[in-house]
Amino acid sequence: MELPRGHGGERLGRGAEESNSRAGEAMRSVRSGEKLSRGNCCETSRDGWFSAAGKRVDGRKTGVWRCYFRNGRLKAVGRYVQRTLDGLWTQYRETGKLLQTGAFRAGRQEGIRKRFETAGKGYDIRRLSGGKQIEKAQRSSARGGPR
Repeated sequence: MELPRGHGGERLGRGAEESNSRAGEAMRSVRSGEKLSRGNCCETSRDGWFSAAGKRVDGRKTGVWRCYFRNGRLKAVGRYVQRTLDGLWTQYRETGKLLQTGAFRAGRQEGIRKRFETAGKGYDIRRLSGGKQIEKAQRSSARGGPR
């Protein structure tokens, strides 16, 4: 899905429509709290800044969604199944560097979550089940070995 104009600090007007040539459908702007029942859409915050883009079916988020920081950089990308987080999600820092990766099942964190340090010199790994940590964090240095 192409990004609609307005993702880099521009305001999107109420009811703005943007062309999405790849999907061949109009992308409609939805303000925080409003509902769009079907189709590709972008969401804006209460003050009009572009915050997310994805698809809705029967009013529910579905498929791949991309969320953005106010500066226009990618904040997170992942999949929804009937408005519930499901599958691999990747989150980024406002600087654009990778923050963490992890999987969800039916809206709860499941499996391994890998969280990267700010300097990018290492990461910690946690094993989760049903949204709860079941194994203590393991730390790794940039060289790949434990610390």
